[in-house]
Amino acid sequence: MTGLKSPTGLAVRGDDLYITDMGLDAVMQADLSAKEPAVSKVIEGLHNPLDLIFRGSVLYVCDHL
Repeated sequence: MTGLKSPTGLAVRGDDLYITDMGLDAVMQADLSAKEPAVSKVIEGLHNPLDLIFRGSVLYVCDHL
C-alpha cells in the first residue's frame, strides 16, 4: 500500500481500513476487498493525528491541538 507518509493508528470497519497519518495530517482510507487497495484522504486539515476508533458508525480521531 503506497501513499502513506507516517501512519500511526488503524481501524477497520467492514471492508474499509482507516489510517491516521501524522505526516499527511489526515485520515486515510483503503478498501481491503480491492486486489490492490488504493489509499485516499477522507479527513484532512488535522494536526498530527495519533489514533482513531469506531463506536458504531461514528469515527473518533485523536488529534493534537
